[in-house]
Amino acid sequence: MIIDPIAAPLARVIGRSVGSDSVALPDLVADFTITIGAEAAAPTYLGAGAVGATTSVTTITPALAAGMAANDIIVLQAVCLGSNTAFDLPTGYTLISDFNVGSHRVAWWWKRHTGTESAVAVVNTGRTSTNLLAAQSSARRGCITTGTPYEALNTALQAAASVVSGVAVTSSGWRRLAEQNIQRLGANTASTPSLPWLENLDQGTSGGGGCRFYIATSTLDFAETVPATDIAGANVIYGAIGLAWKGVAPEITVSPAKTQRRGLWVWDYSTVIATTNEKNILLNECVNSSITDLYCFTTAALVTANAAAMRSFNAQANALGIRVWGLDGDRGHFSDGDGFGFMFANIDAVIAFNAASTTAQKFCGFQIDNEPPDTGIYTTFHNGIASSVLSAVSGGVWQATQALDREFLMRDWVSMHSQCKQRCATAGLLFGSALPTWVDDYFGEPITCTYDHGDGAGAIAQNVFLHIARYTDVIASMSYVTTASNLIDRVRYETGKSNQMVPPTQIGMSIESAVGVGSGTSYGDTAGKQTKAAALADLTTAVAMYSGDPAVNWTNLHDWAGWKALSPASVNTATPTPTSAPSAETVYPIQSKRTARGTISLSASTVSEAAAVDIAVGTLSGGSGHVLRYDPGRFFKIVSGELRVARRPIKPGSYAIQVSARAS
Repeated sequence: MIIDPIAAPLARVIGRSVGSDSVALPDLVADFTITIGAEAAAPTYLGAGAVGATTSVTTITPALAAGMAANDIIVLQAVCLGSNTAFDLPTGYTLISDFNVGSHRVAWWWKRHTGTESAVAVVNTGRTSTNLLAAQSSARRGCITTGTPYEALNTALQAAASVVSGVAVTSSGWRRLAEQNIQRLGANTASTPSLPWLENLDQGTSGGGGCRFYIATSTLDFAETVPATDIAGANVIYGAIGLAWKGVAPEITVSPAKTQRRGLWVWDYSTVIATTNEKNILLNECVNSSITDLYCFTTAALVTANAAAMRSFNAQANALGIRVWGLDGDRGHFSDGDGFGFMFANIDAVIAFNAASTTAQKFCGFQIDNEPPDTGIYTTFHNGIASSVLSAVSGGVWQATQALDREFLMRDWVSMHSQCKQRCATAGLLFGSALPTWVDDYFGEPITCTYDHGDGAGAIAQNVFLHIARYTDVIASMSYVTTASNLIDRVRYETGKSNQMVPPTQIGMSIESAVGVGSGTSYGDTAGKQTKAAALADLTTAVAMYSGDPAVNWTNLHDWAGWKALSPASVNTATPTPTSAPSAETVYPIQSKRTARGTISLSASTVSEAAAVDIAVGTLSGGSGHVLRYDPGRFFKIVSGELRVARRPIKPGSYAIQVSARAS
């Protein structure tokens, strides 16, 4: 039978750490919501004029797009069949790209609209016979008003007939309009791009051999890569450019920089450490992929059988600046199964191993990877059902009802973390946990439970993540998506809540690399993303968007078998050379609950998204020595009793902050 943590709360244990858990509570705490008004969005495609074409002269003057205004960006694109002669530079325009595709020539130019514009001539003196010279003008709105309005220019050409594959676009900042601009040569055939690209232009002309102008765009809120589009149709010769139009929103400035860590799950730890070649392949890949931490599956039986090999490997890894964690994970470790005993025995085995090892040979921590959803014989979570729909009168497998099954399972999950933290912290080990990212939105509802942490606050009902995070030094959020934007979205809730804690629980977004998991879930299965470079690029982009958040210091790769096979496969058996010493990390105590004892007021609550850094949002009153305790985006600061904007950009919406102070 499970012990109800409300009726019999577990004792709160303070782990070994720098400092003490006996922190004085603030006199006053108040929560506010700051409303941010909208600013300019990403650039947009405005439209195009008619295709201009000739088969008899060397000059064509295509019409401008309708409805343009000052600071719109005009793009001219042109093709000349049968000519390898460079185009003349159109008057007032700046070259984007101009190159040969077999025996043909393609080119693009841009100009910022001055408020009054006229169509200009496009000239290619190499046009001969009845070959086609064609051009078209189009426009973009919302780009930056000074300097080059685009970034990430990439080109592609196909001189032999095949299928159009397009050009990938990688942006480096917020609010971009990614664009693929493709010129089909020798045919005037309509087509459709693949998602996430949206078609903006598909027009052409048939005379003189024919051509077709395609423009497809994709709006980017974050810095990320949009893969090349596939356009239907075989026997295609084309020239193309890809680029990202830069919006007027300010760029993100990161200060101060943070040290990032990267973890890798190694479920076949005992197999890897059995041979020199396999050890070296793993450690060399750690160096190549900037992996700083290894989560190695470690049971009491494996420790007994492989202690010498573990000490040798751990010391070799530590010499490379790579920390080794113990790892365990099994649905059967919950109390509706075998219970905590086997898991505790594995942690205790690592503790005993460390006690008999040198510093370099030790494990730095222990991670558990225990997820509560139903699998196999375990059916007490009741998969696929929102909590409000669970029966409160019947249907229980473990308890009397479905609702109690889930409630007691969630309490068990919290208790598991509390007791694991107790064991780890007492022995000076970091404690980590791999957690799913759906606890804030499971079929439209959060997963909650009621639990008494023994801190004097009594039993509290809240999201299970909030219960668990207070006992965990490092959380690996199992994001398991294959785009930077989805990685960013998956940890928003966890990041915001972790930033409330003092110190913040560390959050790491995680990716899957194994084959057979599914497209969009694993990089091993997602077309266009099946390389280590693509996966690491997405992680880098996603982490950059949380650079101002103290909680997000980690990324994680699951798992070694998948990552080893992901292109290019890991095969280096040379002995890796030590380059740095491992960095230290604090084992934090279990968090105490902070309670409010007073009132603070804020005079104003609405600012524009375009607000500059240091502009005052409002004046604080009530108490003295105001401190901004919770601001997960680090968008605000307090200066001389004023709440001010601290950094840019701020996206439209409502932002929760918390302020504390001493009583007056």
